[in-house]
Amino acid sequence: MTEERLDRIEGQLKRLGGDVHTIEGRLETLESNVQNIEKKLRDVINQIRELSLSIDTYQKADQQVVNLAFGLIVAATATIVIPAVFGK
Repeated sequence: MTEERLDRIEGQLKRLGGDVHTIEGRLETLESNVQNIEKKLRDVINQIRELSLSIDTYQKADQQVVNLAFGLIVAATATIVIPAVFGK
């Protein structure tokens, strides 16, 4: 091989080494980004669980309020109807 050709090959190898270094840096950045995304995803999942629990509690309380309201309506109706029927 000629000296000129060896110099070209050496230059190409140096550029390839730089490219590899750049790729390694980008991979480290991507790895860090993925870890951040995973953490945020875990946080969102936990928030969804908490929200789901809150919604479940709200629905149960809402159902109890509805049942109480119907019970009061029935009691009030009975208070009016029973004396009217029996004439008291």
